Amino acid sequence: MVERMSTAPTAIQFDALWAITNIASGTSDQTAQVVPALPIIARLIRSPNQEVSEQAVWAVGNIAGDSTALRDSVLEAGALVSLVGILDQLALKAKQKISLLRNAVWTISNCCRGKPQPPLELVRPALPGLAKVIWEADAEVVADACWALSYLSDGPDERLQAVIDAGVLTQVVRFLGLSLLFPIAARVALISMLRAYLAGAAAGARGGERRHSGAAHGGQPCDR
Repeated sequence: MVERMSTAPTAIQFDALWAITNIASGTSDQTAQVVPALPIIARLIRSPNQEVSEQAVWAVGNIAGDSTALRDSVLEAGALVSLVGILDQLALKAKQKISLLRNAVWTISNCCRGKPQPPLELVRPALPGLAKVIWEADAEVVADACWALSYLSDGPDERLQAVIDAGVLTQVVRFLGLSLLFPIAARVALISMLRAYLAGAAAGARGGERRHSGAAHGGQPCDR
């Protein structure tokens, strides 16, 4: 099945990805069985067929959300680059499919979460895309984008600085003024990100070492 996915008709690609997505929503041992298919799944994220693309995104999200080890396998397979490409494409389309955008941002968030954290250089490519989608009107997209930024900014100062350099701080501060308009998940993510920023700023002012917030996103499912 896996070997034929790259060249199969789109209907077969979709069915194969649907099966992989469901396997990856099971136990960790079951999810690990689909890891060899990651390079092909990552390529199918860029499929011109939106249904195939979305199913590939969903599969990767389930795999990345299972554990930090499988998250790292997703990153090593180059899936994050494909996901960022999806964000760039959707930003150019007036009639974007909101479920695809939601799934893509949720999957990027899963690629950024967890301790030990992924190396900054592996997740840094997500920042330009997140800086774009944080301006979206959809609260679910904003919430997952803010969680991703919160995960990315937690840790050494270089991580926080990378998020600041992406130019998202102005929008985050603006969101705080509108936070009551967002669901609780979005508000928690915004506060988590701002807390990481303030902790870094305070540590910088003291000239001491930053204290890591260690914030975890307990409400985000690993399977959808």
